Amino acid sequence: MTRNAPCVQLCKKEARQAVNSHDEDMVFLVADITTDVGREFAVRYGVAHVTLLLFDESGARKQTLQGMRQSEDLSPIFKAHMTAG
Repeated sequence: MTRNAPCVQLCKKEARQAVNSHDEDMVFLVADITTDVGREFAVRYGVAHVTLLLFDESGARKQTLQGMRQSEDLSPIFKAHMTAG
């Protein structure tokens, strides 16, 4: 898999749109699993490609979302995550 694979780019686009639809401060990072650091991250959390991990402010994983999601589906999930705080 290349880092510019269409499904990866689409997933990032949809997630960024959902993040940008909120006023809350959210940090959005992408782990490139084609790199050593990205692979280590994926192994540490037991996930594959096209997986979103939601963490709280202290770095504890709160939710795992696998597979493609549209921004309109992600937006309420992100909102609930930010207000669960």
